[in-house]
Amino acid sequence: MPSDYAAITQENIRRRGEDFEDIGNFLAEKLYGDRSHFIYELLQNAEDALSRRREQNPGAQFPRDVTFHLFRDHLEVSHHGQPFDGEDVCGICDVLRGTKAERLDRIGTFGIGFKSVYAITSAPEIHSGGERFVIEKFIRPKEVAPRLPDDDDRTLFHFPFDHASFRPEDVFRLIETKLKSLGARSLLFLSEVKAIVWQIEDAEQGCYMRETHPSQHGGSLVQIIGESTGQLDTEEEWLVERRDVRHPTRSETLPVKVAFGIENQTDGKSIRQLPHSPLTVYFPTARETGLSFLAHGPFASTPARDNIESDSEWNGLLLSELASLVADSLKTCKKHGYLDTSFLSLLPIDEDTFPADSPFRPIYDAVLAALRGRPLIPSVSGTHAPATSLVLGRSKELRDLLPSTLLTELMGAEPASLDWVDAAVTENRHPKLWRYLRDKCGVQVVDAETFARHLTPNFLDARDDAWMVQFYTFLAGQEALWRAKGAYRYSPEGPLRNKAIIRCEDGQHRPPFDAFGRPAVFLPIDSPSDYPIVRRSVYQNRNAAEFFRSLGLVPPDLCARVITTILPLYKSDRDVGHMEHQEHLDTIRDAMRLIESPLYAQMKHSLKSASWVLASNAAHGSEVYLRPTGLFVPSPNLQTFFEGNDDAWFLAETEQDIDWNALGVRSKLIVNCRGLNVASHKYVTLASRHGWHMRGQGGFDPNTTIDGLEHALATINREKAAYIWNDLLPPLIRFLHGRYQTATHQNYDNATTREGDSKLCKTLKEEAWIPVGEDEFKRPEECTVADMVGELKRNEELAMVLGIQPDPAIVAVEKHSARKSLVTKAGFQPEIAALLVQHRAVLTIELITEIVAARDEHRSNSPEFPERPVPNKERRAKRVGKRVRKADPKTYDKRKRSVRKTGPQQSPKVWLRGMYTNARDVTVCQMCRNGMPFRVPKTGEYYFEAVQVADNFSVEDHCLYLALCPLCAAKYTVLVKKDENRLSEFVWAIEQAEPTDYEIPVQLNGRPASVRFVETHILDLKAALAECLS
Repeated sequence: MPSDYAAITQENIRRRGEDFEDIGNFLAEKLYGDRSHFIYELLQNAEDALSRRREQNPGAQFPRDVTFHLFRDHLEVSHHGQPFDGEDVCGICDVLRGTKAERLDRIGTFGIGFKSVYAITSAPEIHSGGERFVIEKFIRPKEVAPRLPDDDDRTLFHFPFDHASFRPEDVFRLIETKLKSLGARSLLFLSEVKAIVWQIEDAEQGCYMRETHPSQHGGSLVQIIGESTGQLDTEEEWLVERRDVRHPTRSETLPVKVAFGIENQTDGKSIRQLPHSPLTVYFPTARETGLSFLAHGPFASTPARDNIESDSEWNGLLLSELASLVADSLKTCKKHGYLDTSFLSLLPIDEDTFPADSPFRPIYDAVLAALRGRPLIPSVSGTHAPATSLVLGRSKELRDLLPSTLLTELMGAEPASLDWVDAAVTENRHPKLWRYLRDKCGVQVVDAETFARHLTPNFLDARDDAWMVQFYTFLAGQEALWRAKGAYRYSPEGPLRNKAIIRCEDGQHRPPFDAFGRPAVFLPIDSPSDYPIVRRSVYQNRNAAEFFRSLGLVPPDLCARVITTILPLYKSDRDVGHMEHQEHLDTIRDAMRLIESPLYAQMKHSLKSASWVLASNAAHGSEVYLRPTGLFVPSPNLQTFFEGNDDAWFLAETEQDIDWNALGVRSKLIVNCRGLNVASHKYVTLASRHGWHMRGQGGFDPNTTIDGLEHALATINREKAAYIWNDLLPPLIRFLHGRYQTATHQNYDNATTREGDSKLCKTLKEEAWIPVGEDEFKRPEECTVADMVGELKRNEELAMVLGIQPDPAIVAVEKHSARKSLVTKAGFQPEIAALLVQHRAVLTIELITEIVAARDEHRSNSPEFPERPVPNKERRAKRVGKRVRKADPKTYDKRKRSVRKTGPQQSPKVWLRGMYTNARDVTVCQMCRNGMPFRVPKTGEYYFEAVQVADNFSVEDHCLYLALCPLCAAKYTVLVKKDENRLSEFVWAIEQAEPTDYEIPVQLNGRPASVRFVETHILDLKAALAECLS
């Protein structure tokens, strides 16, 4: 019998008011983001109705499917759940008055959820049991004609497509798309609904079905399939675990569940990763969990069912139980054979995805605790173990070398047992899982270096020869474990290089090298040997033998005897007698001839670093054994230089067939200069670090010193002074005084140039070592060249650098010549200022007066520089810019021209620079007789132009050119070479010049001038002209 719909309507109007449509429309269209959400609501209501029917009719058999039949103008949904009663009618016609508030396991209510159907209809009909009504204006039920026979136990929902703003064809397409894409997974966490059947009019149809089977290994295996028009298009298998949770304040027990997707592989089944894993409250919510499997619980959700309430104590309890369930389900997965490396990678192991404030952080923590303490991590032996009983290995070779028993023994883990994590867990293939096991689970990484650190002789003693062969084969690919120490702290020494790892013939294990890097074990030889050799049975293996050779082990020879037997005697306290030492020299002499020996380089290094060479002190003649690198070969000059120096030692050995220089014995003094071997036109780097760079010009190093020089100068005599002046210092003059640059930029674009004396020069200037009498010595600045006595050779350049004053007679002559030159040049050339500074010592009042007068006269004859003022600068700039913009672009034509292919055999510039560069290193112009105006920055040489005397000579020769400054070159080219008469007169004057005529007159635009030659040039030029003109 139908309910009293009129009474229900009146009660709802009383409670909700006459005008409820605005609220109803909001609930229907605004609360849910998806208009098709109502399908989930109907499925939830069907799940509840089926559950109520099963509870009220225990043992009854009835269909468990939900049917959707879509027509062009309406939708029909039906199921076989408990029929409606009066309370259900009241609930579905109201808001916030669901009928299931008392039961938490009822997922659908006839309150807000059902209002989602109003997104597609305005008059939904319900036909169930004795009830048949339509709901108008959201809350007003009204009886309608029945659509089901009286004996039909179905509940039928009829939804006409009569929405005011949603066209029927659009509603049809929306529902059609949703039904086809609903997916079989919608059934996964439902308990009552076994199938969802859909049909579109009388044509296309499909269904989603679920079957659940308990597994003997734990959990349930759920199969869900989807069919469309008779074709299977979806088939999924899931492993589902559940746990019942008792509500803290109600007498209800509700399940939380996790579901792992199963996929078929070629080698069996495994757990697959899900691209998305929304939290499920029977159906997916919008809340992403970050998991690779599905998690479900009867959470308290928001009204739109798209999320769960964040402040709900019940939700917190469910999440905690869900975390515990996930951890416990790992054991079930292990029983099913799914707990492998790939499955571990799917677990919540990324802490960034599950931060401390994430509601799903308990799942991350529970899994971490389970992996640490339970046997859940797959090992290389095929079992599972907790993290505390496992180690990570970086290479298969190391895992093969150390099975579980040996690994346990090596790491000292007895009585516990250690095993390797499954070989599939590598840092390259599963980097995130590797870091998780290492950093979070605390699994120790045992790599080759860890293995080397734990390796002990006792461990090796317990291994047989076959294992040792495998061990050496492994080491062959681990050079970092046994390599020698590299230079400059790169490539540190391998940890096994000095460990007792070589199994010898006597069964002992010895290090391959001693503390000094000398061989301690040798390769086997056929003849008897007193040296420790590698066990022959091990060496017979090709891989092991290759390792020993790569390590640097060699058969014993004379070089080995020198390294291992002779040199250690000189490091002990035992005295080595003369005869014994002579025998050692004979052996070393013969060993030095074995250049092809693998130990030759090492022996040579050991000979340089050991104190075995007999040496004699330069001061008192006592003899001791010293390193060869600190000794000098005795020579008259060195003996003179080091006389009385008890820090200097000479080679005292009489053996001549040993290459002492190859062992570091010196035959020359030690000059400490970084630019010693740098060309005079290049720079030497003195410092280069971040923000500070320094280089010396021409190899100059301000820190240049000579070992032993201070003592030699302090104990100076005339013989020492002569050696220092005549032999030692001349090759080093450019290192006494020079220029160097400092900069903060590496390319020196902000360089500051400095000039000064080196430390060597300062030492020479500070000491009194220049002989001026029989036993009298002065500092260089205290004497003149004329004062120097003894066998010191004349060297004006060295004297000038050291500050020795020139000969007074020569100075007087130079003063007179300089005065005449200055007066002549004053006022005519820019170089006059430099010349005045350079020759300031010769200036007098009279000379300055003459210079000033000449300068004033030159200025009075100078032309006035023109002026061109611009009245309107801005307007002129605009006019020029406009003209340039309209100018024609530059173009080029290809034209043939004659190109001179020949040239002198010797470069004219090189030859002329040598001819016209004076003693002060100034290149002089032949016409104006001034120094060339500037130097070329890169080379430091003066710039000038090599101008051919005439262009019509029939042959090429370097003497046919003149060295002229740029101005004089232009004058000669324009005023002489382009005037045939003047050129002929100039060439004729050269031909007629006497051998002593070095100045040849020439006319420059009516003004007399001359070209000055050096004797060599004028003689060569006259000869060449005679040959050309003949």
